[in-house]
Amino acid sequence: MPLTSVVVWRDYTASEIIHAHESHDIGHWFRARNMDMLVFSKLGEILGVADHDALRKEFVPFDSPEGTLFLFQYPLALRERIAALTEAEIAEVVPQWALITEFGGMATHEKLTTFLSSLVVFFNTHEGKTGLLMSVR
Repeated sequence: MPLTSVVVWRDYTASEIIHAHESHDIGHWFRARNMDMLVFSKLGEILGVADHDALRKEFVPFDSPEGTLFLFQYPLALRERIAALTEAEIAEVVPQWALITEFGGMATHEKLTTFLSSLVVFFNTHEGKTGLLMSVR
């Protein structure tokens, strides 16, 4: 799996964000624990945002890939839905999300709950352009 981060920024180019991937000195960074666009798309489908194929197609590159780094636009509707999640909704969605093939049975409810709760806080704390940075080394 690729290394991934969700990043939110203002007043920078996609190229500047890509070059800041190691230092994280610009923008706001959330370590996505190797969750890629397929995992987030399936979460969006479970949340009723859209079907996972449609969501996956919304993860389009901001710019041309730079080496092994790719910065994809994070679907706005998915970001907004995640930001609006309540603790009760997280508790309801995690058991379904944990069953997706991409997790291979390795995702625990506790870790997914912590991850999703933290992502809700992150999205509600930081506004701006949102991307999913993937490093496929």
